[in-house]
Amino acid sequence: MKLTEIIKYPLTSLLDLVYPPICPVTNYILKDNESIISNSIYYKFDIAGDPFEIKNNKVDDYISNNFYFDKIYSLFSNFEESQKTVHLIKYKKYYWIAETIGEELGKKITKESDCKYDIILPCPLHKVKKRTRGFNQAYHIALGINNKLNTEVIEDLVLRHKFTQTQTKLKSKERKKNLENVFKINTNFEQDIENKSILIVDDVITTGATINSIAKELSNFNPKLIDCATITMA
Repeated sequence: MKLTEIIKYPLTSLLDLVYPPICPVTNYILKDNESIISNSIYYKFDIAGDPFEIKNNKVDDYISNNFYFDKIYSLFSNFEESQKTVHLIKYKKYYWIAETIGEELGKKITKESDCKYDIILPCPLHKVKKRTRGFNQAYHIALGINNKLNTEVIEDLVLRHKFTQTQTKLKSKERKKNLENVFKINTNFEQDIENKSILIVDDVITTGATINSIAKELSNFNPKLIDCATITMA
């Protein structure tokens, strides 16, 4: 830390010396240019590849002949590495990490595509789960992405009107059945979908069933394009 900073901010500087800020993901001491998480995660974690390859390699066989979206952007490719990050966001309410990592994902999207999205759509939570958790992590990821894409985030364009059990422990066929008739388009936004390029955002992609279910509902209103973006793959 520079001497001028210590003089200018004596109390903050003293506290930082005694209790240096720690990255909650890596447990590294944050450097002067790191305010929330360590930049080391972006070169120590495996970064995901081409968005078309992700779609071809990750999306479940049960929906492979019924795609309703075009490609999948993902930041990290190894869930074992990035699992702690996801858990901090979802269960420890570190939503600011979601926005910071969302910005990095936004940078990756701008490098890998020249598409100009009209709408960024966070994967919706059921109102009961959102009330219990206190926030929608996908919404905060979307906000971070939008800091780089400069378009419009519409959180309630799609509604999750049916409460479902978590997908985590379900098998492939069970995942698909679990998501039947779960999502519906908010009638206030039906007229805003036609001929629009839409980016669906979620935290993790496993089989693609959730994202595909949302994209299927959107497809009924003739969007121009539907893509997806996630923090990591599982």
